Amino acid sequence: MENSAGKYEKTLTGGRILWKSMRLFLQIKGPLSLAAGVIGLPMAVLPLLLSRQLQRLTDALFMLMPGQGGEMRTVMTALLFLGAVFLLQLFWQLLEGYVRIQDMYRTQEAIKETVLGHVCTVHYSYLENRDDFHSKIAFADAFACQEVAMSIGGMFDVWYQLITFATVGFALWAIHPAFVLILVITGVPAAVLSFLQADETFRHRTKWSEEGHMAIHLYHLCTSTDHGIQELRHYELYDYLKAKWRAVADSYLYKKNKLVAKHVKANMAADFLRSAVYLILLLMTARMIYRNPALGLGIFTLVYTLSDRLQQTIGNILTEIMQFSTCLSYMKEFFSLENLERDEADGGEELLRGSEGSGMAKLPGAGMESEKAPADGDGAAGLSAENVCSAERCEVSAGDIKFDHVSFAYPGTEREALSDIHLTIRAGEKIAIVGDNGSGKSTFISLLTGIFSPNSGGVSIGGLSMETHKHMLRERISVIFQDFAHYEASIRENITVSDPGRVLSDEEILALARRIQVEDVIAEQPEGLDGMLGHMSEKGNTLSGGQWQKIALLRAVYRSRADIMILDEPTAALDPIAEAQLYRNFSQLTGNRTALLISHRLGITGLVDRILVFREGRIVEDGSHKELMARQGHYYAMYQAQAKWYQ
Repeated sequence: MENSAGKYEKTLTGGRILWKSMRLFLQIKGPLSLAAGVIGLPMAVLPLLLSRQLQRLTDALFMLMPGQGGEMRTVMTALLFLGAVFLLQLFWQLLEGYVRIQDMYRTQEAIKETVLGHVCTVHYSYLENRDDFHSKIAFADAFACQEVAMSIGGMFDVWYQLITFATVGFALWAIHPAFVLILVITGVPAAVLSFLQADETFRHRTKWSEEGHMAIHLYHLCTSTDHGIQELRHYELYDYLKAKWRAVADSYLYKKNKLVAKHVKANMAADFLRSAVYLILLLMTARMIYRNPALGLGIFTLVYTLSDRLQQTIGNILTEIMQFSTCLSYMKEFFSLENLERDEADGGEELLRGSEGSGMAKLPGAGMESEKAPADGDGAAGLSAENVCSAERCEVSAGDIKFDHVSFAYPGTEREALSDIHLTIRAGEKIAIVGDNGSGKSTFISLLTGIFSPNSGGVSIGGLSMETHKHMLRERISVIFQDFAHYEASIRENITVSDPGRVLSDEEILALARRIQVEDVIAEQPEGLDGMLGHMSEKGNTLSGGQWQKIALLRAVYRSRADIMILDEPTAALDPIAEAQLYRNFSQLTGNRTALLISHRLGITGLVDRILVFREGRIVEDGSHKELMARQGHYYAMYQAQAKWYQ
C-alpha cells in the first residue's frame, strides 16, 4: 500500500501554490465579481482625481478673498465636480466591498467543500488518524479556510493598488521626489512587521491547535446530548469537566492574548512612525508655499490627501505581498490534502467506460435472472456459477469470496492484525465469524469491503479483485457495521439511503419490514415512514439503541442488488426476545445471499453452514457447530463459557 510519501507526494513550490490559488479564485468568481474586476482598473485613478479637485476647490476658495479676483461660479463648478468624483468613489467602494465579501463567502464555501471532498475520498486509513489527519483537517477548516480566502482576494487587489500607487506616486514626485521616498521608506517597517506577526501567528496556531481542540472537545462533551449524557449526569461530572475545560481554555487564551498584546504594542510603534511622517511632509509643503506663494494654498491639501493615499497604498501592497508569502504556509497545508492517498480507481468502471455503447458491459449480476431468486421479490440478484470478465464482456455475479494468503497490519504498526488468511466462501453460504476481542474479525470485514487493502495476498469476489474493482463489488455487498450511522432524517430516508435508486411504495417498504419482523419501529411513529428522527428534528424525536439497530437491519435488506450481506454484531443493542426473533428469521433476513455474521453471542452459530474462529489474527478453526463442538477446541471453550450463564 502506498503512503503519502510515495507516488501520491508532489512538491508544492511557491509558484505551484500561486497557480492553484489563482485557478481556485477564478473558478469561484461570479459575473458581478468579474465585471467589478474590470471596472476596478480605471477606478484606481479616482484617488488622484479627488485630490486634484480638492486642490482646485481650495485654490478657488482662496481666490474669493478680497482683492484676489475669484468667482463664485468657479468655486461651485469645482465643488460639483468634487461631489461627483466623491460619489463615484463612494459607489465604487461600496461595490468593491460587496464583491469582496461575496468572493470571500464563495471562496470559503469552495474550500470547505474541497475539505469535505478530501474527507470523503482519502484512503480510509486517514480517517483513523493516519499521519495526524484529523488535526490537518481541523487546522484547514479552522484557519486555512479563512486565511486562504483572504489571501487569494488580496492577491488580486494588489493590481488595483499598483495602479493607484503609480498615479499618486507620480503626482507627488512632480511636487517633490523626497515625499515619495520618505513615504516608501517609512511604509516598509509596518509591512515587515505584518509579515513577522503573521508568520508568528501561523507557528503558534499549529503549536496550540491540539490544546484548542481539547478545549472544544471538553466543551462539546458537556453540551452534547448524543453520547454519555446519562453517565455525566449520574456521576455529576459537569463540575469536573468544566474545571478541566476552564484550565485548558484559560491556558490557550492566556498564550493567545499574550501574543496579541505583543503585536498590538509593535503596531502602535509602527503607527506612530507613520503618523509622524505627515507632520514632516506638511512642514516641508508649508515651507515650499512660503518660498513660492504662486504654488497656491491648494497644494497643501493636495500633498496631505495624496500622502495619506500613497502611504495607505504602499502599506496595502507590501502587506498583501508579505501576507501572501506567509499564507503560503496555510495554502501548503490546504493544497497538500490533494496529495493524500486515495482509493484506487475502479478498474471495472474503466472497463465499462471503454465498452460504453457496445451493449455488452454490465455490472456484476445486472439484468441477470436467478434460478434461486426469492419469490417475495426482495431484489437479491442471482448467483452465477461462471464469471467471465474481459475487455469485450463483463458479466459477473458476486460469486465466491476468496482470501488468498492475506496478511495485513494497520498503518504505523508492525503487528499483523491478520496473518496468512487463506479460505474460500462459496456463494450462498451462511458464515458465522467468532473470536476474542482484537482477534481480527472486524479487520477481516474491512478487507472484504475494500476499506483496507492487504499488505500481501489478495481478496476477490466472483474472480474479481476487490483492489481493482472496489466500487463495482461494493454494489454487491450490503453491510451493517458495528458502529452504524444514525441519520438526522425521516425513517424512510434512514432505510432507503442504502439504495437511493430503488423506488418502493410505502406498502412495499412495510411488507419488507414485516418480512424481517421490524415493522414495530415504524408502527410506533405517529407519522410512519415520514416521521423525522434525531435530536435536530422538530420534535427532538430519536430512537432507542435497539430500534436504531432494527432500522439498520431494514436498511441492509433494502439494498436490492446485494448478493452478500455482512452483519457485524447485529444484535448488540437488541433485547433477548428481539435477538431470538432475529435468529428465527435469519433465513428470511438473508434470503439466498451469502451471509457473514460477526457476533460475540454464539446463539446463532447453530443456524449457519460454517463457523470461522479467529484468534490472534489467524483462523484457528473452521467448520460447522457440530464439528467444532466435537473437536473441543477454542470454539468449544467459548461456547461452554457462554452456555453456563443460561443454564
